[in-house]
Amino acid sequence: LSGLLRGAPASAGQRKPPAPSRRAEPKGERAPCGAEFSADARAVCAQIGPEPIPFSALGQKTGLDAARLLSALTELELGEKIESLGGRRYRLPQ
Repeated sequence: LSGLLRGAPASAGQRKPPAPSRRAEPKGERAPCGAEFSADARAVCAQIGPEPIPFSALGQKTGLDAARLLSALTELELGEKIESLGGRRYRLPQ
């Protein structure tokens, strides 16, 4: 057997570990918003869950003024982290 393996690379016969899976985010959980988003967007993202939350409540929870909150919400919508509902309410995508 050792004669068969001579000249073979050291990794011969060894299995590679499986590549990490890129599974979709489970529905109904908080959307992770990483460094690709602004600090304001990350603060807003941390407050949004599967249940709709009104614009005014997001403003109160984050302390952002209307202009900054709208900017953060737009950024998150374009990044497909949240969805906008009627009545200025927001939630995680369903």
